[in-house]
Amino acid sequence: MDALLTGVEEMVPDGSVKLGFRAHYPQLETKLTMRGADMDDIRKKLAPVESEVRKRLGNFILAEDDQTLEGVVLAELASRQGTLAIAETFTSGQIAARIGPCRGRRRCSGAAWCRAR
Repeated sequence: MDALLTGVEEMVPDGSVKLGFRAHYPQLETKLTMRGADMDDIRKKLAPVESEVRKRLGNFILAEDDQTLEGVVLAELASRQGTLAIAETFTSGQIAARIGPCRGRRRCSGAAWCRAR
């Protein structure tokens, strides 16, 4: 991501934009921090930077703001009236652990599965 976003901070010459990363399996968070005189100033500076980040990252963007990967997947399933069944062998239950706290999930017969509502 660092290589893909090289030069993004320099798009705002006054140095008021900072790009940061936070890695936690299985995703990498990319954050833009912006300083400005007021919200209008921040929005004005942020718009071209955000557009460039979206252009460069494209399909690598899975979720935004407070969204989670599992929440996005469940929301997409809900929009299609779909379900998700999980059978884990080598993951020690990591998938079910991420999906489990999500809204709209059910547990059935001891096996973790989700029905997005």
